[in-house]
Amino acid sequence: MNELQTTEYAMTEIAAATTDCIIHWPGPWAEDTPAWLKDAIIIERIVAVREAIAGKPLIATEAEVVFYMMPRTFEAPLSRDWSQIYLYCSTRVMARHKETPISEDIKVKELTGDQQRLLDHLRRWLMERRIRYRKEKKREEKLDGKKKKDTEVTLPKQQNLFDFSGKIPVTK
Repeated sequence: MNELQTTEYAMTEIAAATTDCIIHWPGPWAEDTPAWLKDAIIIERIVAVREAIAGKPLIATEAEVVFYMMPRTFEAPLSRDWSQIYLYCSTRVMARHKETPISEDIKVKELTGDQQRLLDHLRRWLMERRIRYRKEKKREEKLDGKKKKDTEVTLPKQQNLFDFSGKIPVTK
């Protein structure tokens, strides 16, 4: 039996979908992400949990990818692959959550195999960090005996674009 097929674990993941932190690219632009995107993340997380109960792997959503990458796009141009990945996820998230039409010249309808692998790796990495932060927060709460409330996490400045290592500091 899949771990997510147990009722208790599924309920825990649904609750986590609404309360877990949202990881974003570290930097001065992190506060400029639109509020509607946070709501979209919660909706997509709940859908992802439902799909995981049906057997799909539980990974970060496309809305989380957009939220993570958006501040980075404000700092400097992305490589071609990461630009395509960002536009692909943005196109899909906008189509699901906003009625704003997307210009045909920037719509990305599909990714190459390498780009899809990079996206899948980023989505798994974001999910791992989200779960790690949840566990660290729970451990701290047990030690402190207090309930802390954080909704966003800033990762440290990375040397290489999307170097998937490092500790997760908390933005307070």
